[in-house]
Amino acid sequence: MKKVKMIVLLVGSSTIILLLLFILIITSMYGTLTSSYASNTVEYPEGMNFVGFPLLCDKYIVTTDFIDDDYNNQFGYYHYAVDLVGYIDDDNTDVPVVTLYDGVVYSVCEDTSNAGYGVIMYYEQMNIYVLYCHFAYLPVVEVGQELVAGDILGIQGTTGHSTGIHLHIAFFEGGYGTDYKVDPRDYINLCDKRIWCSPNETIESEDIQSDS
Repeated sequence: MKKVKMIVLLVGSSTIILLLLFILIITSMYGTLTSSYASNTVEYPEGMNFVGFPLLCDKYIVTTDFIDDDYNNQFGYYHYAVDLVGYIDDDNTDVPVVTLYDGVVYSVCEDTSNAGYGVIMYYEQMNIYVLYCHFAYLPVVEVGQELVAGDILGIQGTTGHSTGIHLHIAFFEGGYGTDYKVDPRDYINLCDKRIWCSPNETIESEDIQSDS
């Protein structure tokens, strides 16, 4: 009888140990899968530095401007933002989006919205809100998180109402909503539409079709 009890205890203990190990393995796997997009762990591309620009890239192109007639003709309404596509070595995937100024995460957009994945930042010192959206993945920041200029928000992508990889960036002065929208060019030094540029200077001129 004692042997039977011992066997039962051993089997029970082994089951508990196996269950705990299983839980630890699953937890570890889940953490690995989500950590890079649940906390600010996306790294700067090699050789890239923050230069007061919303993308960490070596060149970019503006595909759609603020209140863009071409966009209005195509979609039937105005575009109260700027769309730009960043490239690293001629590749527009895995291009990090960064916060332009010191501020706090006001909201995180889900993929179910027209904005797709994205972030709304609030910059108290300027009393402006900035929407960065169409990220490839869930943003790497959380609501209420305080960030400094150059911190990574996510990866440029094409989620939401989008027809190509790009960053949609919109500025709002004094409040958040349509009534507060202003031209991003009032705050960011951008090249003209459809001109290849680096974040600091024009590098090549070429007329292209918007894919965003």
